[in-house]
Amino acid sequence: MSPEAYRSRLEALGLTQEAAGELFGTSARSGQRWASEGPPLAVSMVLLAVGKDRQALNRLQKKAIKLRG
Repeated sequence: MSPEAYRSRLEALGLTQEAAGELFGTSARSGQRWASEGPPLAVSMVLLAVGKDRQALNRLQKKAIKLRG
C-alpha cells in the first residue's frame, strides 16, 4: 500500500496516524512514519480487508484482543 493510499484509508476510517500506530500494536510514531514510507504488509492487508468500514475494524480489533488473552 502506498503512503497516499494509507493516509486516504485512515481518513475514511476516521483514524489519526498516531491512533493507527497504536491500534496495530506499535507506536504513534510508527503510524506517522507509515504515512511517508507506507505501512507494513500486515497493516496494509487489514486496511484493505476492512475497507472504509470502521465497525469492521472495531470488530477485528476486539477479536484480536480476545486472542491475545
